[in-house]
Amino acid sequence: MPGQSLQKNHQRGFTLVELMVSITLASILSLAVIAAYSNQAATFINQGRSNQAAEDGREAFTVINRLLRQAIRSTITINQTATQTTIDFTLPAGFPVWPNTTAPYDRNAVRILWSSTGANSDQIRIASATSLGALGAAPLVTLVGSNSGFNTRIIGLTLATVAPAGLQLTLTSRSGATPPGQTATGTSFEGIIIPRN
Repeated sequence: MPGQSLQKNHQRGFTLVELMVSITLASILSLAVIAAYSNQAATFINQGRSNQAAEDGREAFTVINRLLRQAIRSTITINQTATQTTIDFTLPAGFPVWPNTTAPYDRNAVRILWSSTGANSDQIRIASATSLGALGAAPLVTLVGSNSGFNTRIIGLTLATVAPAGLQLTLTSRSGATPPGQTATGTSFEGIIIPRN
């Protein structure tokens, strides 16, 4: 029609600059989400390792506590330095208490050994023999602990005499390697033990 202007229907698309900005923003958001997820996953993993180390420490503490409660008080010998604890004692003859569980139950001398140095560091190991004098040649078996990777480490074991006739046992465990930027913390267990007379 004459006198009417024709309207052109223009479709407007995205410019190259707008597309580049959109892609950049999407990439930044994606990286932020991935970083948050990775941090959260690392936190859960580290918490799981700490929980496992605490559980392993609690179980080892319970085993040692039970053994020392059954020990004959007069036979308990404690040798401690800053890096090692050795506890030797005997159980009643013929008494089937682990690790003396094979008849005739004559391996009633027990050694508990912990060291923070050497090839078996950060472990608690136990040996049994027919007498206290034979413990030096008896093979040691690992009760708990490791010095590699993220496994449970025992970072302390002490046994002290307390009045009137008790012993104070303290055991500290923690997860193995400490992730960057975090502080290594341990879980300690302590208790008073009254051995047999």
